[in-house]
Amino acid sequence: MAHPDDRKNEPESPPSKLWTRRGEDDVAYQRQVQVTWWTLLGGIAVGALLTQFEALLEAVKSGQWYYLLYFLATCFVLITAWAQTSWGALVLYWPISVPTSIFMFLGGLSQSLAALNITRPALWTACVVGVLVSALLMQFVFMRQDGWIAMPKAAIQRAIVGIWIYGILILVVIGVSIYLFIFPTRWAELTFGVVALVLSIFALYWQHLGMVEEKKRMHIA
Repeated sequence: MAHPDDRKNEPESPPSKLWTRRGEDDVAYQRQVQVTWWTLLGGIAVGALLTQFEALLEAVKSGQWYYLLYFLATCFVLITAWAQTSWGALVLYWPISVPTSIFMFLGGLSQSLAALNITRPALWTACVVGVLVSALLMQFVFMRQDGWIAMPKAAIQRAIVGIWIYGILILVVIGVSIYLFIFPTRWAELTFGVVALVLSIFALYWQHLGMVEEKKRMHIA
């Protein structure tokens, strides 16, 4: 049996050998990188939202207080998007790929544009369409690339329901955006602002329920 002092004198493996190892570290790296990038995109969107704070205050002073609804809705959209992506990186088979990278970027860009247009409801709703379309395209990629392979059947069914909801919402929001471009009345902007806030809160709550259920089914700490 080799003496411990003898093992100290054995030649160590060159550092380059570490780069040839593959396994759990690869998965952890890809998860961390994608969540980090999405966090940066979300941070940019929050920064864009803050640049509109002065314009929002001026609008409120002039009687357009309902723009606060779009401000709050944007906050909930950003929170939900981050939660969805971060949780998805944990429970989905989600390796780094060009399609998902493109759709993540488009989603982050759409969020930033929405944040810059909280006092322009017609443009805001158009930007939200971009957020929804990018999220829907991501789900289609997961379907084609076995992204749901690690999820229980109940969670997969929930995801399929979510796809239908996204599809319906996209059509509705497109219609709202067109309507607001043609008829930018105070009551229309107020009404759709309330609807946007309610739906954004519901989306966050739906995400919360899904995470709680998947934690139990997948035995996640």
